[in-house]
Order: sequence, then C-alpha cells, then structure tokens
Amino acid sequence: MTDTLGHNVTCTIGNLINIHPHIMHRDSLNDAIFDALQHVAITPDKAIALDSSPKEYYSQIMDSGNKMITYVPPFKLFPSHPGIGSGKTRIVTDGIRIHSMPQHSSLFSKLLAHLFKKVPTSLSHMQFLPNGMPSIVGNVMFHQILEKKQ
Repeated sequence: MTDTLGHNVTCTIGNLINIHPHIMHRDSLNDAIFDALQHVAITPDKAIALDSSPKEYYSQIMDSGNKMITYVPPFKLFPSHPGIGSGKTRIVTDGIRIHSMPQHSSLFSKLLAHLFKKVPTSLSHMQFLPNGMPSIVGNVMFHQILEKKQ
C-alpha cells in the first residue's frame, strides 16, 4: 500500500507555525507553498547536487527552451503540534508538518530555507521550523521561539 506520493516512506522536513492546522485542508495552502517554492532562486546544478531526481526535469526545460522554473519535489501537509520540554515546562503549539520522500529531503529543506529568508506576502504570517531545530539552536532557544508563538 502506498501513500499519495506513491511511496511507503516519507520523512518530516519541518513544521510551519503561526498557522492554524485546519487550514491545511485547503488546496490553496498547498498551491501557495508550491508556487512560492517554484520561484526560489536555485541553480539546476545546485538542485541536482542535492537530489538527482530533477535531472530529467531540467533537461526537458533546457531542451524545450522554456523559462527555467525551480523543481519542487512532491510533498504532503499534515496537522502537527511541535513542542519541547516535559511536565509543567512543556510548551506546544499548533502547526503544519511538511513531509516528503527521504531522497528529496536535502533539496526540499534547502528550498524552504531560501523561501523563508524572503517570504512572499501570501506566506508571510508563517514561520518555518526545520526538522531537528532544537539540536541546531538548543532547547532553550527553541523553547523561546515556541513561547513567542503563544
């Protein structure tokens, strides 16, 4: 049995916060994220170095002479509740988890990181938290990020 991505295995790329998880059922959110990611400036060579999947995509675009549009790997959105801590010090927030296939994780993470450096107006209310962020910035800082969201 496969999921809608066509594979059994997906991995978490990160979470979007400052957005109600029930909005993820709207196709417009998925479309807005997809459209914004297509406009992220990344060279085909850089994309292919992170993930070999777009090699054929970029070859077809170059052969056809069409305008270069960034390859966006398939992804799914799920409601999430990112948090940290335990007991009385636990802090949790609502959000949306982004999943993709493991082979696309490096490229997708890079695209999202670039996207949220210069966020388009349609997504400006959201904040992207990459998977594993507490180990990058530390538990205290991650706790503060989630506290500000509250």
